[in-house]
Amino acid sequence: MTTSESHTDPDPERAYRVVPDCASIEVRHLDPADGGGTMITVSGAIGRNDSAVLSARLHAVLDAAPTVVVINVSRVHACDQAGIDVLTVARQRANADGVGFHLVGLAEPAAHRWLAATGAT
Repeated sequence: MTTSESHTDPDPERAYRVVPDCASIEVRHLDPADGGGTMITVSGAIGRNDSAVLSARLHAVLDAAPTVVVINVSRVHACDQAGIDVLTVARQRANADGVGFHLVGLAEPAAHRWLAATGAT
């Protein structure tokens, strides 16, 4: 897997993009005046290799102790069981750390398909 990094915001501490073979992950740190949370947008297909990258990004975000983490999966067209496991572990860690954790975009038809395919529904 090839991983490259490019900045999507002039301030590299606020936003960056990691682009593995099949999935992309964009992390935006919200202004502390807005609560200091983090928005993560995932696009593409999350396979076994991509799950490792997603896990590393989620744990790095949680290490920074945000008040809330919002993960937008509306652009994820496929996700295997490894991806579901990563999201589950991150949610459990966030809950244990007292960090709000929200998945958004689950109403999209593609999300219904991959949730059903992994048995998560």
